[in-house]
Amino acid sequence: MEEKYITKRWFIYFLLYFLVSYVGMTFLITGFQITESGIFFVAIKIFHPIVALAAAYLYFRKARSDWPARFVTAIGWTAIYYVLVLALLEPVWGIAWIQGVAWDMIIPHWLYIIGIIVGATAAHRSDDEIAQIVKARLELKEDILKK
Repeated sequence: MEEKYITKRWFIYFLLYFLVSYVGMTFLITGFQITESGIFFVAIKIFHPIVALAAAYLYFRKARSDWPARFVTAIGWTAIYYVLVLALLEPVWGIAWIQGVAWDMIIPHWLYIIGIIVGATAAHRSDDEIAQIVKARLELKEDILKK
């Protein structure tokens, strides 16, 4: 039987990714609006891709890590993220959701697909790599037990 791409774990990791990313971006954008500091501007540009990469890496360490699973996760997480951002535009920022349907908002969200795929690829280990890691840990354990 083939494993499913979208599981309860998939949604839990998405929820963690969304909460960390959205709350962090909200603080960064607010900080930039208050101070107009270049540090906040740079942080805004790099924060979300780093969070996307880290969430994907943590998720794919123990998840199915083939190309279809990576693309389903990248596109799924990004699409759900964008819909939730649109839903929260009015309550959080006081902007009508329809104003969020613009190229300058769509393009950055879809570029996070790359961060998710890179994180998923970084988490992937071949069977040989896993075997070498297990062998090294067993040898280390044996050395410790001998002492």
